Amino acid sequence: MSETKMRFRTDGSYFAPDRSDNRPQPEPGDTWRIFWRHDVDGKQVDDQMAGYAICCPKCRQVHHWTTASNCPLPHINGSCSHEKAHTSCWTWTGSAEQNTLSATPSLLSDVTQGGCGWHGFLTNGVLTGA
Repeated sequence: MSETKMRFRTDGSYFAPDRSDNRPQPEPGDTWRIFWRHDVDGKQVDDQMAGYAICCPKCRQVHHWTTASNCPLPHINGSCSHEKAHTSCWTWTGSAEQNTLSATPSLLSDVTQGGCGWHGFLTNGVLTGA
């Protein structure tokens, strides 16, 4: 079982940098916080935290863990109830800033949503493949 330590990055507020900008390229375990956004008087403002974007230890692409296709809550009009409530399908504990973040349940990069199929756990800041 391979292990990858997470590293919280603050160089993006919603999404990880794409490969065309000048910021350092994502490395496996790099993690960014994602917030729900909404429009207030023509301005985009942050709402509640939606989840995390994490650079995958398998494919080195950044996957977003906010809502899951296999979420146990009811789906309404094709989207998870968490999305409607502006929350996450995962329970996040620990500290992203201190690289001690944990996620429950396990993380799965859903191939039906463009992921690579990586499945594993984030426990106390360490990604471990299942």
